[in-house]
Amino acid sequence: MAIKTGQVNAARLFEALGKIGYSPESALLDIVDNSVANGASKIEVQIVGKRVSVGDKKRTKTVIDKFIIKDDACGMNENGLDNAIGLGSSSDHYDDKTLSKFGLGLKSASSSLGKKLTVITTPDGESFYKGVVDQEKLVFNYEYEFTHANREDIESLKDFCGKNKSGTFVIIEKSRHESLPSIAEILSKLKNKAGIVFYYYLEGLVPDRNKISLIIDDEIIQGFDPLACNEIDSKDGNLDDTSWNGTSVKWITKPSVIQLSEENPECVATIEITQLPHPPSVGKDENISLSQAQCRDKYMIGAGNYGIYVYRNYRLISWADSLDVIRLDQDLYSFRGRLNIQSNSDDILNIDVTKSRIHLSELAKSQLTPELGEAKRKSLSAWRYRSRVIDDLTRSTPHTDINDALNRVDTEIQKDEKIDESLAEPKEQKDISEKKLKLQSSKPVTPEQKEKVERDNEKVQYVDSLDNNQLWERGHDPEKGLIVKVNRSHRLVREVIDSVSVNGTLVRVLDTLFFGLARGEYRFLYKNDTKLSIEAMERLLDDYRETVGNELSELVKRIGAKNIANGDE
Repeated sequence: MAIKTGQVNAARLFEALGKIGYSPESALLDIVDNSVANGASKIEVQIVGKRVSVGDKKRTKTVIDKFIIKDDACGMNENGLDNAIGLGSSSDHYDDKTLSKFGLGLKSASSSLGKKLTVITTPDGESFYKGVVDQEKLVFNYEYEFTHANREDIESLKDFCGKNKSGTFVIIEKSRHESLPSIAEILSKLKNKAGIVFYYYLEGLVPDRNKISLIIDDEIIQGFDPLACNEIDSKDGNLDDTSWNGTSVKWITKPSVIQLSEENPECVATIEITQLPHPPSVGKDENISLSQAQCRDKYMIGAGNYGIYVYRNYRLISWADSLDVIRLDQDLYSFRGRLNIQSNSDDILNIDVTKSRIHLSELAKSQLTPELGEAKRKSLSAWRYRSRVIDDLTRSTPHTDINDALNRVDTEIQKDEKIDESLAEPKEQKDISEKKLKLQSSKPVTPEQKEKVERDNEKVQYVDSLDNNQLWERGHDPEKGLIVKVNRSHRLVREVIDSVSVNGTLVRVLDTLFFGLARGEYRFLYKNDTKLSIEAMERLLDDYRETVGNELSELVKRIGAKNIANGDE
């Protein structure tokens, strides 16, 4: 029998690693794992943009130039760097508390973000090493550049590490910006997740580990407990689903231990479950300053955030997992559970390469399913009890849900615009700034409309009337950004839209459409390179909206509202 060595095409392998299934924020957090695992006390993440030309009109746009992750951890010597960049890093470098698993995290995560990986590191502040993997130079063999760091690298690393003397910079260039979201969108999701993912480390709750400081885009990230356990009253903390006031966090299941393996008694997990506040009850309580929208924002109450948060070695690996028990139901929006496991259970739970999904053992299922089932029943009962008490349709309406999303996205877009402007030439910056000021002053909002955005995230606001029978009109607030006003008196709204308002999908589509029309106007005006003044273009758009409003009104009148809404002939 002949033994042959198989060939490995390094270029294709890296291309495949980059498509394992990382989102940009997950990839960055996986790289931060390395810093945390190696004892960092300070970690910084930066996304650097650059301007590139697009189209035939010599226009420019901002794309991602590079990602930078810095830490003051233990750093690496030559062998350590070789192991870090190597595929399938040796497990000899990991301890039993490591966040790593397969030795592929740095390579796969960085490859999903860009084609060039540079690692600069020092273990002692005296010896500095640099490794570079450029996928565009790879053919079959996995070869990378290894050299001593240059003076600029050394000074930058020394300055960051300070008294620690050791640390590492990870730089990812040649970004895959064609397939990546905008800088602001990535940063928003990264900041939103990081406080929960590294909650225990940020709060200094991990045994024998440093409390870490994580800075993303110059913002210090605070630890965020998705269960809000620290708010539970120690004397009266258990949920009574028949008398809950809806304004306080309660225990459904206090921390308890379950067995994961019959063969290994050390393979255990801790489960705990809480009931978060009921936003409508909070909004109606005169003694609480939070509105419903502010309550939802504070506790991240909404679709995609309720379920079980699975932590491995005190690091989140699965966000709001259903574990095949917690069904889709908005009456479970206040349900939050946490399952804490250690790495000795990886094989039993079949942790995947991205450390983001688990598969419960039969023993774990047999213990968890009844517990989760009862907790789910109690959570549903408590939420519905509060709904009856306040005598209101307290379920989040489609209008509420989509406006929360529109407010979040509009905030991201505003940040993208600021990043874009910061990279523009000084003259262009000045022109954009002047245009924006004119646009904001030409379509102001009332104090009441501003308050609706502050209190309820209401970006699409139905108003009693608009000038000249316009169907919609945009408005601007310097702090809260763009809103769109929809004319409640217009025939299309009065006779058609109101009659189908029970159709949640249609409500979300229409709100998105109206806000998109307003955003389109705004972007057209401040990005337009024509010689027309802002005032002249505003007059044209006013005439356009008036014409569209009249035409729609006439169409509804001739076709008949019932024929449009119900499809009757």
